[in-house]
Amino acid sequence: MNVRDIAFIGVRLMAIYLALNAIYSIAGIAETVVALTTGAFGAEAVKPSAFVYYGLISTFLYLLFALILWLSAGRLAQAISPARLAPSGEKQLRKSEFQAMAFSVVGLLILVSALSKIGGELYKAYLISNAFNVSPEISFADKAQRLQIGVEALFGLVLLVWGGTLSGLLVWFRRLGLSTKTSSSRVKGDARKRRAP
Repeated sequence: MNVRDIAFIGVRLMAIYLALNAIYSIAGIAETVVALTTGAFGAEAVKPSAFVYYGLISTFLYLLFALILWLSAGRLAQAISPARLAPSGEKQLRKSEFQAMAFSVVGLLILVSALSKIGGELYKAYLISNAFNVSPEISFADKAQRLQIGVEALFGLVLLVWGGTLSGLLVWFRRLGLSTKTSSSRVKGDARKRRAP
């Protein structure tokens, strides 16, 4: 198994994960519909069309991204694999390169998940603005949720695009820490040798 095969499997696993999120979302929509139509919240039964559409937007985006990832796994695997390795996989993968590839795969997962949430939030904002025919004041909780989704998308993008750079920085910090420990232990060892009669 070569590096691109590992990346290919990683992208396919992300597609499966997103499809599972869509299934969980469908279950949540069904619960909401049943609760709203039966009046389970203590209020009279309401028509849940807006709630269903809100849930379906996220579900649709999860399924769409899952399908895109599944079908383009080969191209994405090639894009996130280290360029110095031959497709045959004859050269050995370094830890830093594997880490960079893993960062890119996880970044892609986080970014796609955040984009699905952004689609749901946009639809929710559309529903609210149409229901009130004005631009209603956004609650602090909604602002915090939107900020969280934005940070999540940015974090995913950073991992996806600069995964190799981050991996290189981690290796550099690790070496810096090891060289500091090594040099301080050498100094202590030299001092002991000087003290010994």
